[in-house]
Amino acid sequence: MRQTVIAARDLGVAIGAHPGFPDRQAMGRKSMAMSAAQITEKVRSQIQELSTIAMAEGVRVAHVKPHGALYHQASECREVADAICRAVADVDPFLLVVGLSGGRLLEVGATWGLRTISEVFADRNYMPNGGLVPRGTPNALLLDPELAAQRVLQMIQLGTMLAESGDLIRVCAETVCIHGDHPRAIEIARAVVKHLCDAGIVISAFINK
Repeated sequence: MRQTVIAARDLGVAIGAHPGFPDRQAMGRKSMAMSAAQITEKVRSQIQELSTIAMAEGVRVAHVKPHGALYHQASECREVADAICRAVADVDPFLLVVGLSGGRLLEVGATWGLRTISEVFADRNYMPNGGLVPRGTPNALLLDPELAAQRVLQMIQLGTMLAESGDLIRVCAETVCIHGDHPRAIEIARAVVKHLCDAGIVISAFINK
């Protein structure tokens, strides 16, 4: 964590906490049965741990984005979203909260008075309801960097995209996720940056006030 914070600081990249279920074996990508109070405590402690490291290195955590299964639960379940927002508000109410476009977390975050950021995904296919095609199923990942970049541009400029089913769905693209463990992550990132820059779209780090 400290190495990542130092690298982000030196490159001018905003630092975000990515709290998830305490499930290292599956990297937080499997759901766990936890109460709202337990989720709040786990998220709070993970944000605090990163914040302590960041402050020691002369920077601040700017945003919070739940990870993996917790992210998807927060997008669908108001109780989970509320537990996460409670943890964020406890640590620092100025932290930005990143959530899936159209998801519960953005709605609940607003009721807590938190600033929310609507996220879309460059490297994942979508279902007609706006959720992501589950990992491990066919076509979950988008592998073509050029197609990914074109889709990101459409999401930003038009607020729409084609789901894996062919349905046109609406999205709000304020930030774009590219998974670091995607097999073509670097190529997708380069293609997205090129398309956005060519279109005159400014890419900037999150800043919390």
